[in-house]
Amino acid sequence: MLTIYSAGVGSIVANFCCNLGCDRLYIKLKKANNGVGKPEYTLPFSVIGGILLPLALAMYGWAAQLGKPLPVFLVSVGFLGFSLILAYIPLMTYVVSAFGNVSASATTGVIVIRCLMGAFLPLATSPLVGGFGYGWGFTIFATGCLALAPIPAMVIRYGSKWRQRSIYSRDVQVAKVVPDV
Repeated sequence: MLTIYSAGVGSIVANFCCNLGCDRLYIKLKKANNGVGKPEYTLPFSVIGGILLPLALAMYGWAAQLGKPLPVFLVSVGFLGFSLILAYIPLMTYVVSAFGNVSASATTGVIVIRCLMGAFLPLATSPLVGGFGYGWGFTIFATGCLALAPIPAMVIRYGSKWRQRSIYSRDVQVAKVVPDV
């Protein structure tokens, strides 16, 4: 029960960080781009979450492996909840911003993938932990997350170009309603 509370506290803290920081950072990046906002400007916090997630996973596994005291384990669980939410909220904001009229379908696609990973990834946990122990088993998971961590940074860098290739996410130029006088 304490682990659930610990993960919840970490998630709530990440939620507050996203609420306080994401909009401010978006506005700052928009001003730096001559007042033109891009969906990619919502992703910097996701990059941070993607970097912290492997650390949180490794910390969680090694806290269990080394039999650390309960407070250390609970901090690792809270850190895991924090990093997951810090990576996820900006990602969902990006999907909604980038896909406009079809954002409900795009969001559903992200949720389906998340649910599939939530269903099938735990099946790999028992063999990894059984074969390598908690520390190395979760370090293997952390390595997988670390391999995926550059993706949000790549989307920030190249996402605008990638979006132009799709009819569902391309930037649309809005016609002027009032003609120039």
